[in-house]
Amino acid sequence: MKYFFKSLKTRILPLLLLSISVFISCNKSNNVWKISGTIENYSAQPVFISIRGQFDSTHTDAQGNFEFVKTNQYSDFVRISLSRTQHSVLHLFADSICKIQVHVKDTAHMQQALIQNSPESVLLQDLYTWYYQNKQAFDSTVQAFKRERAETNNPDSLRILYISKLDELHMNHVAFLQSFITKNAHSPIATTASFMSFDTIRYTPILLREQGSVKMYKDILHNINNIYGPIPFVELYAKSVRAIEMSLEYEPQ
Repeated sequence: MKYFFKSLKTRILPLLLLSISVFISCNKSNNVWKISGTIENYSAQPVFISIRGQFDSTHTDAQGNFEFVKTNQYSDFVRISLSRTQHSVLHLFADSICKIQVHVKDTAHMQQALIQNSPESVLLQDLYTWYYQNKQAFDSTVQAFKRERAETNNPDSLRILYISKLDELHMNHVAFLQSFITKNAHSPIATTASFMSFDTIRYTPILLREQGSVKMYKDILHNINNIYGPIPFVELYAKSVRAIEMSLEYEPQ
């Protein structure tokens, strides 16, 4: 396990250094970035912005328009949502001087908003849109397992089969992320994709239930989530595998 965590730290450190370099890329005192836009059918309602775990809020006007202006800020990963729970989120990347405009048509799917003046945000949008679409593959695999399990006399064999299917989905997703990272190696968005593919951060400690390891990965995830948001495929894969494994404790009646 010592080798595992040494390897883990070796993988994380370069990416953290990259993200820090992004944040300090511009030190001019007059830096201003602005995020503004319109949310359809959402007049005089709250809008929240989250930056590295810190929240700020405003309200839309009668036409659903809103605006956030930040001064003396470095480049940041930003999340726009309609509540602090961040049930539906629009992930953006604001560089040190920018004016991003967004148009939200569906408040239940904020990530599908139209984005202007921010190629990096569009790239980030593509990444998360891909995740939300493929999430259904994990969910449907687990649901199919539960349906078949009620009709089988060999649940252990079925469990092995479906965990194998989840493994295949996960490997395909990691391959996509690695391709994405290579293609966009000079973009800060590649850092987010890298964190999405870190199966060893969350998967191994969760399944092995190692108390010392659990605290370490929780601390790492807390810091990463504040900057980049959730690490979706890692969490999804671990929960899906765990759901299938735990099902053996509840035999069909």
